[in-house]
Amino acid sequence: MKKILVVLMVLPAMLFAAAVFAENDLLFNPTATNIVATHNPRTPTPFTRVWTQSAGELPIARLQEKYTNLTLNWAMMLAAMSQSDHPTVAYMNVAWGNQSAYVLCTMNVPESNLFQLTFRIDLEVVGGTIPAGTVVGVSEFRVRFENLKTVLTADLQFEPDFFPEVIPEGGLTITDQVVPGSWKTAKRGLIKAEHWFTSVEPPSGEDPIVTHLVDNILVF
Repeated sequence: MKKILVVLMVLPAMLFAAAVFAENDLLFNPTATNIVATHNPRTPTPFTRVWTQSAGELPIARLQEKYTNLTLNWAMMLAAMSQSDHPTVAYMNVAWGNQSAYVLCTMNVPESNLFQLTFRIDLEVVGGTIPAGTVVGVSEFRVRFENLKTVLTADLQFEPDFFPEVIPEGGLTITDQVVPGSWKTAKRGLIKAEHWFTSVEPPSGEDPIVTHLVDNILVF
């Protein structure tokens, strides 16, 4: 009898938690795909990320990334930094509804710190239906080391008014491709790609929703 009473007492809380999780999935459920063009270690490679959202979701306000066992092609990067104060590091295509933006991601060398391995990346629209010159956001990119493995991290803050208040019909797709050859695979084993998506504040005024996704890529 006591067991039945305990179950009856706990059940409402379980149902409430399930309802909250289901509601959050409807409000904010982005996906992430990582495409590495080679499985060989220590090899420069094209690297593409694709993020998607469905119609009705809250837009992304912040995107944090962590890539374990990927590294930079330092020779290529240092050469680019010596030739320009704003070298291109990635190309991004953003599309939702009837809107599109071709975005150039450039390293802001004066605002970066090579000795601390911290780099500022500026994102600006250069084509599409969104006016050229529109600022998409700013990313802080870092290189560090964990357990003898190279770790690349990025913290991208989108401009508050860049995305619509709610993702429209047709959904949202963001395709981001780093300059081919500027990233390299590192050691044999797994590349661990982690993404933390943070939504804008829900209309209810509650805290933004955070989703964490993990993708493992084998390096032979």
